[in-house]
Parts: sequence; structure tokens; C-alpha cells
Amino acid sequence: MILYHVTSRENAASIKRDGFRDTDSGYMNQREHRGVWLTDRPLDANDDAWGDTVIAIEIPLSEAELDQYKWKEEGKAYRKWLVPAAVINKNWWPK
Repeated sequence: MILYHVTSRENAASIKRDGFRDTDSGYMNQREHRGVWLTDRPLDANDDAWGDTVIAIEIPLSEAELDQYKWKEEGKAYRKWLVPAAVINKNWWPK
């Protein structure tokens, strides 16, 4: 499955060198969430994604395995997941 992460050019270089890191997010509510946002298509500023670089991640996990990280939002034209960095780095990391 190919998923996408939008970030800055500087962060993309860091990810390539050191792997993903969890970030904190209070997205859509008061609870804190940690992980890395991934989507099923590249997003842009129209989708509230900010950055000039899109990283495509071919991750060998099925949709069923990713379901526990799925972020359900009504009315969006894309799907997204908040996946722990350790899960992504274990399964994908450009060597």
C-alpha cells in the first residue's frame, strides 16, 4: 500500500536520514495524539496540508492492519491515518 506524508524540504531530508518521528497533535479535539499523518493521496494546502515536499511510502501493511490507526472524518475526499513512527520506520525507511 502506498501512503503519503506532506512536509517541508528540510524535514524530508531529516526523515530520509533519521527516519520518522512522532509529533504531537490536538487535531479536532482536546486530546493529544502522537504519530505521523499519512494519507491515501498527496494533499496540498487546499486540504490543510502544509509543506513543499510529498514523501510516498510503500508500506507492506494491509488496510486491515492499518485500520487501528485510521482517522475517520466525514466529508473528506481522502483517507488518513495517524501511525506511530516506530511502525513506519520498522516497515519503511529509505536506506
